[in-house]
Amino acid sequence: MLEKLIFFDVDGTLVQFDGTMPHSTKEALRRARENGHKLVICTGRSKFQIYPWLLELKFDGIVAAAGAYVEWKDQCVSHQMVSAEALQSFVSYFAKEQIPYCLQTVNGAIATAANEHAILQLFEDKFCVSKEQVRQVFGGMTLDNEPGKRTDIEKMIYYDSPYPVSEVAKVLAPAFDVTVTSFAQADESSGEVTLAGITKSYGMKKLMEYAGYTKNDTIAFGDGFNDLDMLQFAGLGIAMGNAVEPVRNVADKVTACVDEDGILCALSELALI
Repeated sequence: MLEKLIFFDVDGTLVQFDGTMPHSTKEALRRARENGHKLVICTGRSKFQIYPWLLELKFDGIVAAAGAYVEWKDQCVSHQMVSAEALQSFVSYFAKEQIPYCLQTVNGAIATAANEHAILQLFEDKFCVSKEQVRQVFGGMTLDNEPGKRTDIEKMIYYDSPYPVSEVAKVLAPAFDVTVTSFAQADESSGEVTLAGITKSYGMKKLMEYAGYTKNDTIAFGDGFNDLDMLQFAGLGIAMGNAVEPVRNVADKVTACVDEDGILCALSELALI
């Protein structure tokens, strides 16, 4: 059996949107590892946002912050930061429009006091997620009322914008790319912002170059908008049954939903486990 390098999105792929992993998925990962395949988390989350229990499953690599941070065998091999000029343009725009946002670093989320309050209230009112649950996802937010001066920002996210993602993307171009967030209730009012050209496939390339793999060695699983380029880049792109339609359309294969043993089914059908 040829060894494969398998990339997995987190939310909606490895875990359900309530943060739980099906037993079948955990079993599939164990069997794939025992068969010699290498497993990589590939997520829009920054590393600090990845569930500690998920990291304990001993993945071989991590592509986090939608490609900005790359790790192989516990060694950071690539880390892209937002420049001072680009960050200031981002902060100025969202402050002017009074759109709540937070900044992501490898170690934690950054927000102004006003934005933290707005985000916590929004999640409670719109998504019925308690403030405590939000704090668990973000690992708590570090308050910084001068966020434009930071030098450790790898990715940003904004919420509840009156403008669609396509319009925000035009404003932030050419410095940044913008995609719809990966929430279960994703809509055009919230977006993930990365440096232009920094995508999950960019992180995959960096990891593959470092670890010595080719595209033919790779398989990728995903479900959300920020998984589009990942599935298109991989040797074999697999969409979860619960994936958004554009992801299903570009995938080479569509498996069952995350809560219907989708990972186990796909790896079994491919004779990888």
